[in-house]
Amino acid sequence: PDSRDNAMENTFRIRDDFVLRYKQRNYTYQDISQAVSYWLTQINAVTGTDPIGIAYATLSFSSIAFLLALYKSQRPFTHLGVIGKEVTEKLLHDQQLGSIFVVGDLFHSNIKLDYITNQLHHTDTWDHAYNCASWTGSEELVIPFTDSQIINAFTSGSTGKPSAVAMTSYIESLSIQLAMDSFFIDDDYCVFAHGMSHMGVHTTAILPGLFKARVVSIADHTWDEEMVHATHIQFFSTMNFLQLPKQLRVITTGGNSLKSMFLEQIQLQCSVENIYDIYGLTECLPPLAVRNVQSISDLNKPFTWVNNNYQIEIQDSRIKITRPDGAVFLTSDRGSLSNNQLTF
Repeated sequence: PDSRDNAMENTFRIRDDFVLRYKQRNYTYQDISQAVSYWLTQINAVTGTDPIGIAYATLSFSSIAFLLALYKSQRPFTHLGVIGKEVTEKLLHDQQLGSIFVVGDLFHSNIKLDYITNQLHHTDTWDHAYNCASWTGSEELVIPFTDSQIINAFTSGSTGKPSAVAMTSYIESLSIQLAMDSFFIDDDYCVFAHGMSHMGVHTTAILPGLFKARVVSIADHTWDEEMVHATHIQFFSTMNFLQLPKQLRVITTGGNSLKSMFLEQIQLQCSVENIYDIYGLTECLPPLAVRNVQSISDLNKPFTWVNNNYQIEIQDSRIKITRPDGAVFLTSDRGSLSNNQLTF
């Protein structure tokens, strides 16, 4: 943390030997540095002070470079999430955004575009690829997460109408750091093939992987050939059509109740040292509580509350969480707490 005028900041650095793999290509520190510089220029060209809206298509090299550039820019931004499935001029004005960037490979996503104007952009186009490859600038990959950069995100809508929640990037960084310390090692080869529209994926997989692991492989196109190299995979029940390697150090999962059938499917294919079932929510980012599941019987054991930046209590059987900035959320999750052991 940095104590500039009592302000709070966490700074993460991508290491010099880091490799980002995408579509059978290795992208080096210099490649990422060049792309971040290019996208930072595009972001800074957006006039005014309104937040930048992000509609996430898929994981891609450009989407990750763009996300890193957003943090470098310190501009406020909004994860549109479920309300960003149709990107229109109306959405831009309704959400009072300075611009909307559709981030990632649109061809493999279900996002519908109204049309592209000077306020609606798409990162993964031929023009941007050419201009980025020709770009002569570079940025040091030291990424600040501050208490002055405001991030908005829309809840998934699973417990009601999607609603916007605000936090600072510094608050987000506390979860990123905990995930780095809890789930990642320096030599990890991470293989990710999910979308990136939920902030919980950012704090448990994408960002801690970028800042800690040796390799992050974006493998929605190349899963079968990449997963055999993996030590660390994030895997959800919606991905059960994908095969797993024979051995892994870590699988992280979460987002809904871990079912015995899903666990059995994993264990039939793969010998996994650690299966981390992670609890958290859009308003209070994971990891908040974690359990390491090794057997079917472990599905009955409680989660251990691991994020000491957040306070938890039970109010009328419901989980009540206080964020480090003092924001209080009475969730719809029902649970019980004994010491730091959470059952819900």
